[in-house]
Amino acid sequence: LNLIVNNLTPKFSYINFEVQKGDSFEKIVKQLNLPSAEKKLVVEKISKFKFVNKLYRGQKISFKLNNSKPIKVVEISIEQSKTKTSIFSRKNNLDKFEQKEISKNLDQIIVYKESIITNSLYSSAIDVGIEPNVIIEFARIYGFQIDFQRDIWKNDTFQIVYEVFLDSDNKVLDTGKILYANLILQGKENDLY
Repeated sequence: LNLIVNNLTPKFSYINFEVQKGDSFEKIVKQLNLPSAEKKLVVEKISKFKFVNKLYRGQKISFKLNNSKPIKVVEISIEQSKTKTSIFSRKNNLDKFEQKEISKNLDQIIVYKESIITNSLYSSAIDVGIEPNVIIEFARIYGFQIDFQRDIWKNDTFQIVYEVFLDSDNKVLDTGKILYANLILQGKENDLY
């Protein structure tokens, strides 16, 4: 009995991929343990969608396989963005797939951060939990009026108010616009709205 139970394969299996540099949808499908005809069918049917042919590094793709002989793809989930996923479901064991989009609702919150610059603007901002892309945008908006190597001294301060978008688990999925920024250099305020 143990031999039989240990050798049973589940009816469905799930395979998850994270797109790497140079990956294409066809290259990912070829890695699956599927019959050649099934691989060809999946690539042919799903590659018709433009976003499938423009994969980006870090994008997540999941396959649900029916392990009954012959093995077939039952469902494919392709992350289009942080807020949108496309699900391709096989119609009644036929050679057709239905597509539907699932959107995540994000909660927008406004974040206020301030800090004293002890080493560099970047390291001080990272220390208070500001995301790198917000720091880069902060530097960009001051780029024409502040020389970051000469004008910023130790113990200068900054303040920033920006948007953050959270998913249902309160995990930061994206950042938005900077609403207010203030660099206080040698006591002189340089505020921007």
